[in-house]
Amino acid sequence: MKKLLLLLFLIPNLVMGVPPNSTLLFGDTWMCNNGYKKVGESCVKVNVPPNAQAVGGMWMCNNGYKKVGESCVKVNVPPNAQAVGGMWMCNNGYKKVGESCVKVNVPPNAQAVGGMWMCNNGYKKVGESCVKVNVPPNAQAVGGMWMCNLGYKKVGESCIEMTIQEKIIQLRALQEYRARGGNCSDLASYASDAYSYARRAYNASDLDECQSYARRAKSYASDAESSSCACSSAESYASDAYSYARRAYNASDLDECQSYARRARSYASDAESEADNCSEEE
Repeated sequence: MKKLLLLLFLIPNLVMGVPPNSTLLFGDTWMCNNGYKKVGESCVKVNVPPNAQAVGGMWMCNNGYKKVGESCVKVNVPPNAQAVGGMWMCNNGYKKVGESCVKVNVPPNAQAVGGMWMCNNGYKKVGESCVKVNVPPNAQAVGGMWMCNLGYKKVGESCIEMTIQEKIIQLRALQEYRARGGNCSDLASYASDAYSYARRAYNASDLDECQSYARRAKSYASDAESSSCACSSAESYASDAYSYARRAYNASDLDECQSYARRARSYASDAESEADNCSEEE
């Protein structure tokens, strides 16, 4: 019975002149199966070396191996690093120095971000330290700065309560934002594009390609940051995405570019999620 079923499956291909190890697509058009390549009117098996896998009519090395001639050679991954395709990159909190990964010196009130560090929310970078932001009453910390709460306006280094008329104007402006999605839908869209290009930069095969995608990610992250979404957390993430995309664009080597692009991708994703949440709450 199994032989009969196999024969019934093969008959259409035989009748249409489709060669073995191929699939009929439509009409008389066919393509070779995975692991086979077209040679004339036949499908010839791809010679896949050890530590590799067939991809269509070619092969590619497994993660942690790189192509050398017609072979896949294991990537020499140093301590505190991980293989990424045919190369390696330092773990979070470590930076590349030559062929090694050296631990980043993270000061108090900061956190490691790729091969560098950034101050926690409510702290700002001063030299190699993180100094607490002086947040006045009726305000809140946003990254390394502060902004007045709703119903208050900035006057010098203080937040002063608005007049009744000013509050009415502010509320009307917020209602207009909410009527058109609070511009959060725009921010989410731009952040999504920034994520897409940052991801491509992270997966780039050379520095020029990485910087090209990082430039686009930087542009979209900037658009997201300036979308005036009534959601401070989304704007803050968009700002961080822009900052790291800019650093990726200005990177001096591929590893540095990819490291910054990875962080830009993460923050762009966070910005999109926060903006979507704010739109739903409105």
